[in-house]
Amino acid sequence: MTPKFSIRPLEERDLDRVASLAALLWVPSKPEVNRRHFAEHIGRPEAGSTWVALAGECIIGFADCRLRRDYVEGCETSPIAYLEDIYVEPEWRGLGIAAALVRACEAWARECGSLEFASDTDLGNLSSQAFHHALGFTEAARIVHYKKRLDIS
Repeated sequence: MTPKFSIRPLEERDLDRVASLAALLWVPSKPEVNRRHFAEHIGRPEAGSTWVALAGECIIGFADCRLRRDYVEGCETSPIAYLEDIYVEPEWRGLGIAAALVRACEAWARECGSLEFASDTDLGNLSSQAFHHALGFTEAARIVHYKKRLDIS
């Protein structure tokens, strides 16, 4: 039997829990900084949208979406809805929760007038790549970023 879960928009009462989950995804990060990040969305859909997955009353995952108006690799329209982050607790993975979170983000994107939905992952994150492909994303590009430290004389 598949455990039951539900998806709903982020609420003020969720901020501490979602900030803690985000700290597991964004290493290093501080929950208080994460909390401020997510608080920006509450009551302001133009700023972005965060969705939470719940098992009963316990938050077990989240997805964070934003509208990007700058260039997004492989996209041709603007604004672009962008899946910034998604996280599901390890013991709840493989049950369709992340897919349900993405569907909620896609519905929000359509309401905002976005014609395209984009995302990214690291080149080495093969499970995330498989997840994206399973949800209908197509690869737009592969990029290697470089950096160089400049000595100040």
